[in-house]
Parts: sequence; C-alpha cells; structure tokens
Amino acid sequence: MKKSFLTLVSSTFLLAAGIVSAQAADAIVAAPPEAPANGVQICDAFGTGYFYIPGSETCMKIGGRIAVTAGYDSFLDAGYSSVEARMDVDTKSDSELGTIGTKIRLSSQGNLDAYTLGGVPNREEGVELAYITVGPAFAGYKESLINKDILYGDSLDLETYLGSLNTTTIGFLADNLGGGFYAGLAVENRDRDNGLETAVYRDGNAPDIAGRFGIAGQSWGGADFSALYSTETDDYLLKATADLKAFDKADFRLTAGYGDTDNAGDYYILAAAGKYAFTDKVSAFTGVSYLHGDAIEDVWTANLGASYALATNFDVKGEAYYTDWKSDDTVGTKLTFVRSW
Repeated sequence: MKKSFLTLVSSTFLLAAGIVSAQAADAIVAAPPEAPANGVQICDAFGTGYFYIPGSETCMKIGGRIAVTAGYDSFLDAGYSSVEARMDVDTKSDSELGTIGTKIRLSSQGNLDAYTLGGVPNREEGVELAYITVGPAFAGYKESLINKDILYGDSLDLETYLGSLNTTTIGFLADNLGGGFYAGLAVENRDRDNGLETAVYRDGNAPDIAGRFGIAGQSWGGADFSALYSTETDDYLLKATADLKAFDKADFRLTAGYGDTDNAGDYYILAAAGKYAFTDKVSAFTGVSYLHGDAIEDVWTANLGASYALATNFDVKGEAYYTDWKSDDTVGTKLTFVRSW
C-alpha cells in the first residue's frame, strides 16, 4: 500500500513539475518594489489588492468576509441564527520555477447547507485552507479538485450530501492550455475535513484520485467534467456541469452526476438552475435537483432566492428552499447579510 501511494504521489508530482518547467519561461515578472515614499508599495503584477511585504519582493493580499444569517427550518421546527467569518491571506512572488504562491484561510468552517437536510452543522474555528502553488502545481490542504456546484444559492452542492471535501492533496490544475481549456489531476486524502492533522496512509486510508477537464470563458459559457475515485474502496463519482449564458443577463446551470459506493450501491443526480440579473445590484435565482439511488429514495430539492447589493461589497441575500430528504417535506428560509473585502 505504501509503495502504491508513493507511486501515485510521485507520478502526480513529476507531471506537475513538467508543466511548471514548461511554463516557467512565460511566468509573470513582478517589477522590483521601489522604495515607498509613504506606507505600502502597490504590487499590480498579480491582480488587484496585492502589495509588497516591506523589505521583500513578495506580494501579499488580505481579504475575507463576515456573513450573518437568520432563518427557519421546518424539519427542526426551529429558527436559527449563525455568524460565519473567514480571512484569506494570499502571497505571490516570481522565481526561476515561475510564480510561487501560498494561501491561508482562517474560517469558522460553517456549512449552512446542513440545514437543508435537516441537520445542524458543526461550528469549529480553524484553518480551512493552507497550500502552496508553483505555477499550476499545488500541495497542501485545500478544496477537492472536483466541481462541487449544483444549484445557485446556498441550498445545495456536493458538500451538502458528502460533507466538507477539503483534503490534504498534491496535484496540478493547468488553466492556460489554449482556447479556454483547462485540466487537472490530484491525489487526495480520503480522510477529509481534518484540517492540518497529519494524514496517515495505510490499510483503510488509501488515497483518492481526482481529475477535472473543461472549458471556460466562452461566449456561451463553459462546461467541465470531473471524477473522484477511491483506491481504497473502488467507490467513484462522475460529474458533468455546464454553466451556460442564454443572453447577457441570464445564466443557466445543468448538472448530471453518477456514482457507486460499496455501502449504498449506485446513485445519480440531475439538476437544473437559472439566475437573472435585473440590474447591476439586483439578481434572482431558482433551481431544482433530483437524487436517486439503490439505497436512496427519490429526493427532490428546490430553491428560490434573490440578492441585493446594499453597497460595494455589502450584500443581502434571501432564500427559500424545499427538500423531501429523510422522507419528510422540509421547507426553510434564510436571510443573510454578507460583508466582504
């Protein structure tokens, strides 16, 4: 098992290293920082918000958000309120290998999707993301490579059913293959959502393999295909997602997924969702999904919601949802104020 795991990691690392080497010559070159006359020196080579760390050639960006939510869930027959907070610290710098980056996210790690299925999410503050990037290669604790999107809004994505998919991983995601195409491959720890705890690979915890391929930035939108395979149990998940632009103000999302597990047999999910921007500040969305499997009764989930920009980077979102998960008709509402920076 150890030899198998090392082979998987080595292959992924060598493939990523080859891509990094091929792209190093085209790396973005940040101009050396000039001595600031007053305060921080802006670094615009890597996008908006970056500044030079004083005394170095490394650029940093600090961001985050606070979300305050109140809602009602009929399965619990109770109202609830919740506060989610997160802070992101990103760094980037040039090197002979290309652009080297890091990301750290401190977060309350709350997932209010759990209310959609009649449960209460755990609330533990800690490190949600911590990883290194070298060109398209990455290593550390981060989101799974697979596409999690299902509906718009906060009612349903893959993590609603599977829990957090964040994991210790190594892999690559190359997004400049030409014509908008991108592709990625990663080795992921199947014992997920353990933060920065040491990942031990042995019988009972062989790694997962994740892959993703797609196209983005087209006039019609984009589409991708992602897959997750467990080398421990032979479980797998295949998922196709299309984000389509019907016209300037309307977007649609179509999702189809199929999987197989030892303990629950095979299952599939189908979903369709749409959103419309009435103005630059007001938008609305709706969607419906259907889940069926050998060990899962037919499950329908639907939502309807809207978002309004009260000010720059300050939004209010309202959403109503329905599901018959656990054989009970469940409805809920939530109102969320989000301040991001």
